[in-house]
Amino acid sequence: QQLEVIMTARPPPAGELVDDQTTQEVVDDKITTAKESTYDDLNTSLSSPCVNKNLFSNEKQPAKQPHHPMVRVNAAAGTGKTTTLLHLATRCIDLGHDSLTYVTYNRAAAEDAQDRMEAVLDEEHKGCVKASTLHSCAMRLLQIESVDEEGEAEGRKLLQQTEFQNFIKEHWGKAIDEYVQPAIKHIETLTHDNKRKLDGKVRLIYEKASFLLFKTFENFTRKKMTYEAFKDEKEWGRHYYPVICKKSGVFQEGGQAAKLGFPPNIYSSESSYSFYANVCVDIWAYVVRHGIRTFDIVMKRAQLKQLRIPCSVLLVDECQDLDECQVDLIHAQRQFGERNVFHSVVS
Repeated sequence: QQLEVIMTARPPPAGELVDDQTTQEVVDDKITTAKESTYDDLNTSLSSPCVNKNLFSNEKQPAKQPHHPMVRVNAAAGTGKTTTLLHLATRCIDLGHDSLTYVTYNRAAAEDAQDRMEAVLDEEHKGCVKASTLHSCAMRLLQIESVDEEGEAEGRKLLQQTEFQNFIKEHWGKAIDEYVQPAIKHIETLTHDNKRKLDGKVRLIYEKASFLLFKTFENFTRKKMTYEAFKDEKEWGRHYYPVICKKSGVFQEGGQAAKLGFPPNIYSSESSYSFYANVCVDIWAYVVRHGIRTFDIVMKRAQLKQLRIPCSVLLVDECQDLDECQVDLIHAQRQFGERNVFHSVVS
């Protein structure tokens, strides 16, 4: 369900404004009518089932999914999408909503939105809007759930990307060693390099396998895929695409891994590249069991649990930067009752 509401806060798109005065007057009349009718529809949508409305049409259509309206603000860069979202937030507060969550991609944008919102709200309503990154939001959800279920919140340090890659090497180094043995034997039979150069090539092979293992895990955490599907060896989507691509994959002739010494006839087979997904299934089970945290792990756990974001209005900015996992978590908010009016306002 999409209710176009830009006109309530912004001028019409540049394409609607022309130099011809007569045409301009016609457009102005359309804009005035659209503003008035859309503003009424917006008020209705914030407190009742969604009604589809085109800004430049008088036709209305019944909502297919009442009580779960989703509003999209879609426009070019610099045209005021974020400003529109902030106007929508203040309007929602005027209509009685006292719990709004504003999520965006990075911390600086979240802090800017929080400052801008508090600047236009009176003291009584300054705490109605909480702005954060979606990762921070997911982290709070997991902490709340941990308190509810276990009596204490998780307090483990968040691992950054390099730290998590080292964590994988530390705990699954033996499995990686066994996996790369055919490649090591292959370069040993072909090269006449001294030991120092040979050791360097072996190290590159090990690092490549470690990197592909990390990318396979990252690929899972950023997809909508369930853990059950990830464990299913018949599920094609569980694999990291550059590993399985038949035309330009890393293990095909001329591919990055093949150039390092991975024989394509061995490593391009499904029985070989399944190593990555199979090990990552074990990695996921381990990190969940031991509370290991990265930004991607936190987000994936929240998505798999379909946790509720506690608010009546959810505003999502910069949605073009969201991955599949994050979109699924936002979309899941549709299931949580009538007071979740805006399940995603995207720009």
